[in-house]
Amino acid sequence: MINKGIKIQNKEDIKIYFFGGKGKFILKSNKTGKWFMYKMTKPKDNDEIYYISVLLDGYYQYLGVIKIDDIDYIRTKKVKIDNNHESIKGIKWLLKQFKNDKKFPNDMEFYHMGICCCCGRTLTVKDNIELGIGPICFKNYGKKNKRIMRIVKIRELKKNIKNK
Repeated sequence: MINKGIKIQNKEDIKIYFFGGKGKFILKSNKTGKWFMYKMTKPKDNDEIYYISVLLDGYYQYLGVIKIDDIDYIRTKKVKIDNNHESIKGIKWLLKQFKNDKKFPNDMEFYHMGICCCCGRTLTVKDNIELGIGPICFKNYGKKNKRIMRIVKIRELKKNIKNK
């Protein structure tokens, strides 16, 4: 199943996908070989959080909330999965990577499932597939999403510095 996903290696691109609000992605541990598929859902009435679920036993189970500004996982009362479950550890690990300034480590791989991180539609254009966001969503939502725009600006600055 993992070979059907699109691997993203650049941490900034992973952040863009993760914070789109409607993506499906896989985290795979290269240490254990275990992997989990996650689904993000953006509530209609709250721009400060995302809901996160994990695919277990054939259906998505609610894992909790991601607080966007703090890049934190919040376990709510509705979570039925044990706090020590590896899927929760995986999300906590990913969020920890977002907070540090280091390159994305090789001991974990991130794959998106070929759908736009903002609207959930299937991506068909190569450049959009690589980034994980469709052209319309980038134009309409990407510019409104402060976190995505900060990441894109940082990426462009780094590219300009390398080209000089």
